[in-house]
Amino acid sequence: ESLQRRPVRPGDLIYATSRCVMKRRSAKRPEAGVITLHHEVLKQNDEVVLCFDSTDLVRRRPEA
Repeated sequence: ESLQRRPVRPGDLIYATSRCVMKRRSAKRPEAGVITLHHEVLKQNDEVVLCFDSTDLVRRRPEA
């Protein structure tokens, strides 16, 4: 994937997608999990204008 990004101009339509690329239980907080998400912001012609990864602490569902 090219590292060159495109500018966003007035009138452009943009949308964002996020994809989970990793998940695990938190070692220190049993009620939480750690996920890594890959985010992309695209223009109407599917040009990527921004992408980044985030690591987030999330609440886990109670076990059945």
